[in-house]
Amino acid sequence: MVGDLELIGLFAVYYLIFPLGLIYLAWEIWKKKDYIEGERGFDRDIEGSTSSHMEDDVKKLKKLQVILVVFLIIFLPVTNVLSSSLTDIYMDKDQKVVSAFGASISMHPVNRQIGPSFDTQSVIEKMEDSEKTWYLDDIRAQIDLEGLTSIPGRLAVYKMSRPMAESNIVITYAYLSPLPIIRVFGFIIFEGSEEYGDGAELWEDETIVYPMNPAGGDPF
Repeated sequence: MVGDLELIGLFAVYYLIFPLGLIYLAWEIWKKKDYIEGERGFDRDIEGSTSSHMEDDVKKLKKLQVILVVFLIIFLPVTNVLSSSLTDIYMDKDQKVVSAFGASISMHPVNRQIGPSFDTQSVIEKMEDSEKTWYLDDIRAQIDLEGLTSIPGRLAVYKMSRPMAESNIVITYAYLSPLPIIRVFGFIIFEGSEEYGDGAELWEDETIVYPMNPAGGDPF
């Protein structure tokens, strides 16, 4: 179970370290390029002193550019996985208000889950093995599950229930993309309904794109 301090740390990486690091490096590169362009505007090449100084500045600029590229290579996949992980953590965190004074209790609505996993075919196969649990035929009739997973990403499915409410199935798909993008499908499960019979009906289809909060993945 992830503690509150750990969650604060994860959100700090997601919303502070990555964007501020990117902004800082981009700003430093812009300042250094602007400074070099200013130097080139002056013809003060006396005994090579100005040329030598400019060469040092050009080297520093290239170093900053390399650091920026490395930063992006490291943090882009990290933020993608982090986004998916935060969605997964908060899928089983729910607060129910129980009094007029704002008192609440913590609930854990997830009964069963598969994933999140990059092995999307394995997740789908496990859903096929428990068709009555996951209503896979109904899901396939309403969304293109195979088309969705043809793009690399992490797939997760959740069977959820809350007191005095219908059971739900939530599917999340976190794309491997330059910025975190998570597709969320929410299905309501009807059992013995006169209108729907027994089945799962698509109720919500939304997309969470950075900097939207990945903790809001539960559409119910």
